[in-house]
Amino acid sequence: MNLSGNLDGNRIKELPNCISNLLNLEGLIMRNNIIKSIPNSIGNMKSLDSIILSNNQISNIPNSICQLGNLETLALDNNQISKLPECIENLTNLIDLSLKDNELKELPKTFINLKQLSGLDLSNNNFTEFPEILKEMNLFELDISGNPIEEFPNKLKNIKMKEKGKYI
Repeated sequence: MNLSGNLDGNRIKELPNCISNLLNLEGLIMRNNIIKSIPNSIGNMKSLDSIILSNNQISNIPNSICQLGNLETLALDNNQISKLPECIENLTNLIDLSLKDNELKELPKTFINLKQLSGLDLSNNNFTEFPEILKEMNLFELDISGNPIEEFPNKLKNIKMKEKGKYI
């Protein structure tokens, strides 16, 4: 049974630590709220395979999120995130990662270890150059539009895409 919680479009300001008591929750969907942070206790929610917290006011991703080995989808669009945790490599089942409309300038070196990742949206962030690490990844879809990148990436020809016909 797929147990998901959808609390989209409310005025929720915080995720309480006790949210980790929902041990069987597989999907946490809370778009369009005013959440400022993700509690460290989220790392105890081992059943989570999907977290969608887009359109909030989140500025930091706790390291404890890296304990979610079943996580396949992580959408944190339109927040205020400027840095990803180095431990992100522990999200070995992550398939889709959407971080558009944040304040990212770089990706951690460990990002390359996300071997299952096939969809990545980094549009409308603060990347001033194409992240070199992406050329080593094997993605289906990559969106890095709307960043202040000034030069065409000279190693773009080496980027590996899983399927022809996808655009960067």
